[in-house]
Amino acid sequence: MTDLPTLRAAAYRYLDAGHDGTTPRRWRTVITDSESLTGYGPVCPDPGHPGIPDIGIDRDETGVYDCCPPITETYSEGVATYMVELLNADAIAALDADRMQRYEAAIAAVAVQAAEWARLTPADPVLSDVGRQILHLLAAPAAVVVAPVEDGEQ
Repeated sequence: MTDLPTLRAAAYRYLDAGHDGTTPRRWRTVITDSESLTGYGPVCPDPGHPGIPDIGIDRDETGVYDCCPPITETYSEGVATYMVELLNADAIAALDADRMQRYEAAIAAVAVQAAEWARLTPADPVLSDVGRQILHLLAAPAAVVVAPVEDGEQ
């Protein structure tokens, strides 16, 4: 029996064919020829995706137009909704993983900068006046000020 990660990867290769991969896709249920929400597909990336002006809808998220990526018909509203929930959960997890990688890279860059600052002294010629003031503040012991809270203040 094939494991779930292998099946998921194969499904994504099929479903994401033609996608540029720069951002995780978001998925939606769509109205198909059955005139029900029995299909699913990626949210249309086209900013000119049609709306239904007669009823005040700027962008028809359930409709399928020439600008839309291909959709899949399931013949079941329940299955279509389930697929959208699964695919969007995976997209959110991928986005969260990407954000965590960028956060960790930013923390590492700050650590490198802090290490460089730790080697400097106020007399270092590369420092500007502002740099000297910052270095002086960093070297000063931290003071904690606790002020009483007046009634009605938060």
